[in-house]
Parts: sequence; C-alpha cells; structure tokens
Amino acid sequence: MTAGALFSNYGMVIIEFLFELYVFFGMISFRLSKKPRFLLRTILTTAVILGVSIGVAAFYTAFGDTFWGRVLVYLALFGMVFGQGLLIFREDVWTVLFCAVAAYAVQNLVYNVYLFQYFFGKLAGIYRFGRGALGKFLFRLMYYTVFAALATAMWFAVIKKMSGKLPIEQLNYKIFTAAVFILIVSVILCSVEDIYFARAGMSVDMPKASAGNLFALRQASLVMNAVCCVTILLVMYKTLEQRGLQRDVEQLRHAIRQSEQQYRISKDTIDMINIKCHDIKYKLDAAIKDGVSPDAVADLKKSIAIYDSNIETGNKLLDVLFTEKSLYCEQHGITLSCMIDGARLSFMDDGDLYCLFGNIADNALEAVTEIKERERRVIDIVVRAKDGMVIVTAENFYSGNAVMNDGLPITTKNDKNYHGFGMSSMRMIVHKYGGEMIVDASGDVFRLTVLFPTSGDKQDKTDIAAI
Repeated sequence: MTAGALFSNYGMVIIEFLFELYVFFGMISFRLSKKPRFLLRTILTTAVILGVSIGVAAFYTAFGDTFWGRVLVYLALFGMVFGQGLLIFREDVWTVLFCAVAAYAVQNLVYNVYLFQYFFGKLAGIYRFGRGALGKFLFRLMYYTVFAALATAMWFAVIKKMSGKLPIEQLNYKIFTAAVFILIVSVILCSVEDIYFARAGMSVDMPKASAGNLFALRQASLVMNAVCCVTILLVMYKTLEQRGLQRDVEQLRHAIRQSEQQYRISKDTIDMINIKCHDIKYKLDAAIKDGVSPDAVADLKKSIAIYDSNIETGNKLLDVLFTEKSLYCEQHGITLSCMIDGARLSFMDDGDLYCLFGNIADNALEAVTEIKERERRVIDIVVRAKDGMVIVTAENFYSGNAVMNDGLPITTKNDKNYHGFGMSSMRMIVHKYGGEMIVDASGDVFRLTVLFPTSGDKQDKTDIAAI
C-alpha cells in the first residue's frame, strides 16, 4: 500500500473512530455540568481535534503501519477527547476521565461485536457486497446499521444506568485504576488485531489449515478484547454503585444529625417560651397588685412581641421553618433578616426545600454562634426572581479561615464523616433542579448564592453560570 493510500484509508479510520467515541462520550456525559458557552467550546475544540487528527494520520503514515504506532494513535485520540471534556465540562478531572474511559470501553466493545458478527456473516455468505461503488455503499450501510443497533442496545443495557449516577463526588481510585489498566490491555489487543491479524489475513499464500487457525485465533482475540471491555464497564458501574450506597449512608447520617440538631433547637425554643410565659405571669401578678402603669404595659408588650413575629414567606413550610429559627435567634442574640418570596420555590419538593433551607439556616447559625460581637451576629436570607431566574442569597459573618475544595468549604471539625456533608447535599439538590450554587468566603463574610431557572426545569446550566 502506498503512503498516499495508507494516509487516506487511515484518515477515514480515525474519523470513524472519533465519531463513534463522541457518540458514546456524549451519551455518558450529557448530565454533567457544562461550562459557559458550552456549544461554542464544543465546536471549536472538535474542529481542533479533527485538524490534529489529520496530523495524527500523517504521523502514522510516516511512522509506519506498526503495532506501537497504532497504540500511540489510539492513546493520542483518547487523550484529545479527554482534554476536550475538561474544557467543556465544569467537573473535576476524575469525573471527566471516568466518562472518557467508559466511552472508550463501550466503543471498543461495540466495534469488537461488530467485527465478530461480520466475520461469521461473511463466512456464512450473508455479506456479499462486491468491489464496486454499490458494494462499498452497501458495506457502509451495513456497518452503520449494525453500529446504530448496538449503540441502542448499549444505551439501555449500560449507559442509561451509568449516566444516571453521574456526576461523581468521590471515586474509589484503586478500582478505577484497575479499570484504566484493563483499558490499556484492551488498546493493545485491539492494535494486535488491527495490525498482525489483518496483515496475516491478507496473505494469498497462506495454506487453508493455517488460514483456519488464524481465523479461530482472531475470533478468540475479539472475544478476549470484548471480555476486557465488559470487565471495565462492570468495574466502573460497581464503582458508581458503591459510591451511590456510600452517599445514601452519608445522607442518612446527615439526616439523623439534622434531626438531633432540630430537636435541640426545638427544645431551646420551648424552654424560651416557658421562661417568657413565666415572666409574663409574674409581671401580670405584679401589675394587678401595684396597678397597671404605662411602663409595665410596655414591658408586657415587649415580652409578648416575640410571639407575634411569625415570618410569612408565601410558603407554609418555610413559614414554619424560619419562624422557629427566628425564635432560636431571639434567644441567642442573633439577628435574622428574611426577605423570602416562597411562592417562587413551588417547583421544589417539600423534602428538598426543607433540606436546602434548613442547611442554609443551620450553617449560618453555627457560624454566627461562634462570634462574640453582638453586632456581627447577623444572618440575611433573600429569595427573589430576576431575569428569568430564582435567586437565593444568604450572607453571614464568620470567624476563622475558610478552606475551599471543589467550590465548597471544608469542615474544620474533627469528625469529617459526619460534618461537611450538608454543603454537598445542598449542591446535589440544587443540581437536581437544574440550578447552580456559588460559595464565596472572602473577608469575614460568607456568601451563598443559588440560581434556579424560573420554571424549575433541568435546563442547560451554561446560561445560569453566565449571570
């Protein structure tokens, strides 16, 4: 084969490989958080990758049709798609790498299944396309028909379940490393099949017995490669499943701790009410004995005023939540300011709404409780609609230094298995409704901003991030 023909043929192989890899990468990663101008980023980076791919084909032509050349080409193409994922998705490196590895494993599995059925179909006389233009057209039609069927089967069998568990907050790196190692083995097997078996199969001088042995060996290689890909997918799915179970346990533990904290707050509130009622009783007794004076009446009004300070948000759940928090703040010398348009949050489930705002309030209360100065023990929470968005903002002073990781503050408490999960659960709830959560802890003020699409639909978060 001449260098020109090799360049032309392998250039087409690279384009088809990238197309298949993009199909599965898109199917797996479509739930990930996208960066601003996602579509533009995708178009530009894809154009760059296609341009580089031509250079890769030229390199391969110059390097020679060799085993290691094929391995390097596959790894280079995989690396470019992985790099593109980092540029278009707002996720950590491990999550994007997870999607890229899974996409490559699915692509390789589908390709090996296709080759397996094609060889037996050709052996059985099913595939007889001829050498002309019509034969080439029928061959490509068969190829893409089989590919579409296998891709659909993989979506329902694997990809749909896997993509539903993304993104990943934490990975089991040991298991994931094993999956990457198996992937490298799969790349090597694929290169062996492409180079040695294909080259030997084109030999016209090979005896029939040797040709039969070669055919059997080639099918065994395809099966082994497919088994490697299936193993990769099983390992990766078990990783996701294990992380999902760990997250469920963490949520349960967090819910238990929230219940305990809510009990303490409720107990403090009841104790405060009992104390206030006791004070009112004695003030009334004194007023009856001594006669009611204007000062006594004013003092009674001040004592009773707290019970007339119900917070009305337009959402009954938030009314109860923040009224109780306000009573707690009154007892502990904390100023709570709420300007909440609760009707704007009607798209959220009650459980998610309570968990989100309960965490916002509890985190702020915990922070300001550690501050000694009364004038800095202030919490400000606002919910409003603007520019097609529902915007939630919460601000409070805090003491100490805030250390951030992946956009969230790291807990300073010793027991990190129980503490620090609230912010992660808040972000999960926000993402569930297509929103975005931004945390800023500059200076001595902690600011939390949550942005939701007005409709509450799970929309592309590109527009949200641009606000």
